[in-house]
Amino acid sequence: MSQYLFWILFALADLFAMVVIYQLLVVKIGRIEKPCNNEESGSGQQVSPYPVVGDESEEGTELHDYSAIDDYKYVSHRFVILLKEKKLYLDPDLKMQSVADMLHTNRTYLSKAINSVYEMNFNSIVNRERIREATAMFAENPDMKITELCSKSGFKSMATFNSAFSRTTGKTPAEWCKNYKSKNSRNVEVDEAYQEKAQQEDSR
Repeated sequence: MSQYLFWILFALADLFAMVVIYQLLVVKIGRIEKPCNNEESGSGQQVSPYPVVGDESEEGTELHDYSAIDDYKYVSHRFVILLKEKKLYLDPDLKMQSVADMLHTNRTYLSKAINSVYEMNFNSIVNRERIREATAMFAENPDMKITELCSKSGFKSMATFNSAFSRTTGKTPAEWCKNYKSKNSRNVEVDEAYQEKAQQEDSR
């Protein structure tokens, strides 16, 4: 009887060891870093998660191991990369479902990932990138009309453009553009005055 008991205990111990080894292998495989798609990342390499949307510090970041990053951060990070590099926000008819399809996930999971990581919804992040595009365009061409900025940055209506612009910058598009022109004209005046003074001193 004791011999049978010994063999039963031995078999159970062996089974337990196999279960432990299997679990360790599953955990190890699950921790293998997730690859970045060449088309979405632009380089085929991993990039560290953005601390906030619109932060320029993410450009040129070093490679990071995704093993310690949860899936929400991974998915939301891939979303921002795709949004910015492909300039998807310029499409006025951009839908969350189409972006989810590009990321090989579903609309509900993408929405939860964005809200969890950035504490913003899909439309807020898209509109924030559109506002960045609009301000960049105006900086390059201060003679652009506000209606043109609206359409060229991906907005379908002036009402949405005005609302998103005010939430992002604290000013209406008209106020921001006026401020930008005023600030830059003052800088030009200072430069001209400095150059005039330098010329007068040189002529003495």
